[in-house]
Amino acid sequence: MKERKRGQGMVYVKFALIIIAAALVGGVVGYGAAANEAFLPAVMEALDRFLVWVGPWWFAPVYLALILGTVFYLRGRALLPQAEEDDGAFQRADRQLSVGLVFTGAAVPGMLTAMGLAFAAAGEEPAWMLAAAGLLVAAMVWAVALQARIVSATKAICPEKRGNVFDTRFQKDWYNSCDEAERQQIGQCSYHAFRTTANALAAATVVLCLLAMFGAATPFSVLVVGALWLVQQLSYLLTSLKTQTGQF
Repeated sequence: MKERKRGQGMVYVKFALIIIAAALVGGVVGYGAAANEAFLPAVMEALDRFLVWVGPWWFAPVYLALILGTVFYLRGRALLPQAEEDDGAFQRADRQLSVGLVFTGAAVPGMLTAMGLAFAAAGEEPAWMLAAAGLLVAAMVWAVALQARIVSATKAICPEKRGNVFDTRFQKDWYNSCDEAERQQIGQCSYHAFRTTANALAAATVVLCLLAMFGAATPFSVLVVGALWLVQQLSYLLTSLKTQTGQF
């Protein structure tokens, strides 16, 4: 019992130390920024110029991800004939298809980010807008088609799976077709994603607030990130409340 109370006491001590350390770091950063108030805006302006200068080349990593996703899909599809009778081939095929889906999934937010950055450069190079629009459409078609093919290949080795990529109910239908072990795995992955996203949004909000204090970030950017953090937190808490009351 004493050890337990001692452990609980250390939790409060660690929390207090973290708060003090954060306050000290914030004070040092604030003092440094105030003493060099023109430095941060100049750095952010230089960063903005670089982002605009890259232009449509922001689509390069997107297409690289799509190429890698296609390679892994083709590797997985080549194993499908053996997967029905060989457990080793089944596991390898499932692994290849899963990795292919990772690259395809990464390409989707990547292409939208690249579109925004490339369109921001259109003021200096109008032709870049047409190039970015063409690259965006091609990447979207490629990504959706590749996701559909990967899902189709997965259904070939897991006939119980249901769902159509082109249907808005795809994720729900796919989840409903999973067994208990797969649902538990989805829950673990979702929890890890929730924690990672929450920490990233919290850190981004704090950094943007500090930058906004010295004119290096716009209030709108703080609002957007803060709103995303709020949506993430409320979606988790409200869903938890619904499951407790049996209304989910």
